[in-house]
Amino acid sequence: MSYVLTLIYAFLLFCFMIIIHEFGHFITAKLLNVKVNEFAIGMGPALYKKQGKETLFSVRLFPIGGYCALEGEEDDGEGDKNDPRSFLNQSYPNKLLILVAGSVMNLVFCIVIMIIVYLTLKVGFFRAVNYAFGVTGLVVKSIYTGLQMLFSGAASSDDVMGIVGIAGVVSEQAKMGPLDVSYLMAILSANLAVMNMLPIPALDGGRILLLIIKWISRGRLSDRTETIINTVGMILLMALMLFLVVKDTIRFF
Repeated sequence: MSYVLTLIYAFLLFCFMIIIHEFGHFITAKLLNVKVNEFAIGMGPALYKKQGKETLFSVRLFPIGGYCALEGEEDDGEGDKNDPRSFLNQSYPNKLLILVAGSVMNLVFCIVIMIIVYLTLKVGFFRAVNYAFGVTGLVVKSIYTGLQMLFSGAASSDDVMGIVGIAGVVSEQAKMGPLDVSYLMAILSANLAVMNMLPIPALDGGRILLLIIKWISRGRLSDRTETIINTVGMILLMALMLFLVVKDTIRFF
């Protein structure tokens, strides 16, 4: 498998994980009757758009993420702040449910894929379910252990990889067969769930932290300040992703 083709596969796999994640936000918002303005795959200029009954569905140029844009989610001065279906006007518990739903969906997807893998290996259904939950728990625990080692200095930044590094892993797994790729997909989904819950601005975990602070302080943290913090966090996150792409590409060649 050529490197370029492998990289394309890795991007598609990454996009699929993002779709699963954002669908968690989307379906939870719909169930709570919150207006969803756009469901986007990718970032940047739109390549394809389709207007649904209420939501705009789009595919964008850069396959490095995606988003589920809720009415009133960002305090940018646009939209009707008096709309009862606005995210801004939801109760704190409902807001938390919507923000947590993306990572929960990734974990559910991980467990489902694990069950399918074990069933394919001719393991009984109940045993497959037991294995799937057990392995998912171990994966989540190992990710947190790795993060602790990274922040404590026990691990090097060389151990962190971006989409290009993941492409190399995908290439190796693809040589082994579809079951190995499926297993990798499940692990990446769990990884995305954990990383998104880190208390970093722009990530779901950071937004949840700010929401809890606002809840406890009874609104002393303004919506405008929250938006600015998340915007700065997003810029830094994009810069980190670009750095990892360059680092992994240099290491590969």
